[in-house]
Amino acid sequence: MQRLIIKSIHEHGFGFAFTHKEHDQVYLPRKLLFEAGITSLKPADEIIGEVIPNYIDKLDGGCKYICTEIGYAHRFSDHIEPIPRGYASEIEYIKQFFILHDEIKKSDKNQLRNNLYNSFERIDPSLHRALFAEIDRPSLSVRTYNLIRNELDHMKIYNYDLLSYTPAELLRIPNLGRTALYEVQNHLNKFGLKLNTPLDQIKEKVMSSFIEHVSDNLTHIWKDQ
Repeated sequence: MQRLIIKSIHEHGFGFAFTHKEHDQVYLPRKLLFEAGITSLKPADEIIGEVIPNYIDKLDGGCKYICTEIGYAHRFSDHIEPIPRGYASEIEYIKQFFILHDEIKKSDKNQLRNNLYNSFERIDPSLHRALFAEIDRPSLSVRTYNLIRNELDHMKIYNYDLLSYTPAELLRIPNLGRTALYEVQNHLNKFGLKLNTPLDQIKEKVMSSFIEHVSDNLTHIWKDQ
């Protein structure tokens, strides 16, 4: 079994969650929730469930998995505690989190760049600084900087812009040789980053930060009770 975070429960009894580790959507059948006696779940509640790949021809809500067995364990206690009344701002915060979560999962490289640049600094300042440290002439030699800038054609170049490149792709840039390649690699290493980083891996890091941020900002709801 694995931890599942509730996304929504439909008025007809079925629901949706996403896996804690990979953030894949999971369909929660009505019968399963009813038989488990779990009918009052709210967004951000946690359950423990056994999941299997969803049937290709019956992708409920586009979910990758379907839950076949269920238990429950709230993040902050050993039983389910719905968000108490009087926390309208916190509930709205959770709704906005899920909206952003879905946007990030569906985004391509450029969409993710814009989303993270505009909204991620308050979530994880350290990771934001690493991804969006500007690459300028002090960061790289003048020659290497000019070659990279001409290739990317951006007014400003950030570490994020280089992560999807493989070493071979950089070496195909006219006049960019191995010395310049090592220069770029050493620059990224200073931030704990590297070339040839898959977009899904960046999304995974980002979503882990989001979940931790949500958890930290909602702990007071249950501690205050």
